[in-house]
Amino acid sequence: MRLFYSIKFFFKTLKSAFIMNLFSFLILPLAMSLFLINIGKVQFQNLNESEVTPIVISDNDKSDSSKSFVGFIDKDLDKLFEITNDKDTSDLEIIIPNNYEESLLNNKETSIEIKNLTTKSRTSNLLKNIIDDYHESLYFVGIETSFIENSFVKSNLTQTSGEYFSIICLTYLVILFISNIILGSYLCESNGYKKRMLSMPISRTILLIYDFVTLFIYSLIFVLPYILIHRYLNISFTGNLTILIFLAMIISILMSSCSNFISVFFPKKYGQVIVYGLLFAQMIFGGIFSPFVDILEKFYKYSPLYLISDLLTKFVEYNNINSIIEPTLTILLISLILFGASLIKEKYSWREF
Repeated sequence: MRLFYSIKFFFKTLKSAFIMNLFSFLILPLAMSLFLINIGKVQFQNLNESEVTPIVISDNDKSDSSKSFVGFIDKDLDKLFEITNDKDTSDLEIIIPNNYEESLLNNKETSIEIKNLTTKSRTSNLLKNIIDDYHESLYFVGIETSFIENSFVKSNLTQTSGEYFSIICLTYLVILFISNIILGSYLCESNGYKKRMLSMPISRTILLIYDFVTLFIYSLIFVLPYILIHRYLNISFTGNLTILIFLAMIISILMSSCSNFISVFFPKKYGQVIVYGLLFAQMIFGGIFSPFVDILEKFYKYSPLYLISDLLTKFVEYNNINSIIEPTLTILLISLILFGASLIKEKYSWREF
């Protein structure tokens, strides 16, 4: 019952600011998404309809596994890449290390290198994505070329600007929401609201749990409509609806745990630096400018919310449970660690307000 009243009180206090939050967390990301989708169509069309790119392969392993990999490039990617023996006439070079097969057999990360011999960096990124998907598929289904061709190669070639930017702008929604909640928490501290809440006959840990549930519901109010609007417009997220709702809940769990963790662990002067740092990093490296500025693609995986974009990208591309198990478990584990750490901190309350 206390949880119900806590949620009710939270939404009552936000009633006056709901329209502003609706604009910030839903309308603005939607507008950004639709704008970027429109101007990015040419970029993605050129990528999907690229000419055959000549490549040279340096096989230092010469094992059965490396030969299978070369065969995959030669036969299944022949509409994209042509293997040559001359570096001077090739745009890209693939270097297979001498421990390639051993790494595969021991489930270790492979270190295949792709060198740009010319300036076609976007083609190299496409090839890198395909190779990453190829090796990921080996761990799940073994070497089944037809499965790889249908589920991985095809998906890399057909991602539209709508699918790409709908995901990227959703991460913008997420980082904006987290930042706003954290700064709002510091405002509650400064005006004494936090002290009044802690003076109630309720433990810090229970209060934190109430905050987590409330933020989970509140974040879902913005994340789910954003996703469903893109689905309704047939822009993106057109796969299994049940899985889609589940993923929206997973994202909301991460949003709540991150918000609580930073606001609980860091005082205002440090927390604000973290918030603005996360905002800056996500804006620059989060993928919004990557299709237009090639060099930023190298840093895409280092964006603060890469896990969310990776999760949704795999859902959009493959539309099955198996493809999203790993990123889902990773996000849940991170959320559990952050929330658990917040609970421990609140239990022993070594930072007073």
